[in-house]
Amino acid sequence: MADQKAEAIKYWKMTADGLEDIGMFHQCGLPSMSVTATKFPVWDGQAKPLPLPTGVQPSFGDVTLSRGVDNAAELWKWISTIAQKGCNSDTVKQVTLIACNAEGDPVQEWELTDAYPTSYSAAGLAAAGTDVLTEQISIAYTDAKLGGEGGLTGGV
Repeated sequence: MADQKAEAIKYWKMTADGLEDIGMFHQCGLPSMSVTATKFPVWDGQAKPLPLPTGVQPSFGDVTLSRGVDNAAELWKWISTIAQKGCNSDTVKQVTLIACNAEGDPVQEWELTDAYPTSYSAAGLAAAGTDVLTEQISIAYTDAKLGGEGGLTGGV
């Protein structure tokens, strides 16, 4: 395919309703989905077993993002809200992850439905050094779409 090209990702952006100034991320583990099929044994005309998958149960893996810490602490506030109030319509978010190239143009966009943080950590470094303090957050979700397609509810 002559029109396809690999494009380097410079950074990730995350947007979510109610979270202000989330910033850029230097690392993002992309959404994942597994499907487990239930087999239903039936027999063919020669009385031979013919196991057919009759239903599937999808499950999604958490997304993990890393970035340099800022003073807004929005990610810490979000997971603290979940810890205090639980997951409900006020605390779960519709999250968009946007992979950007060096010019800041979107290369890929993921939509996460009913997303909420499952873990948060910050890495402290030597105070006298020049290292950047980083934070990491893992996010669970009930559906993922790539460019509006796939997952449980997007077009296929």
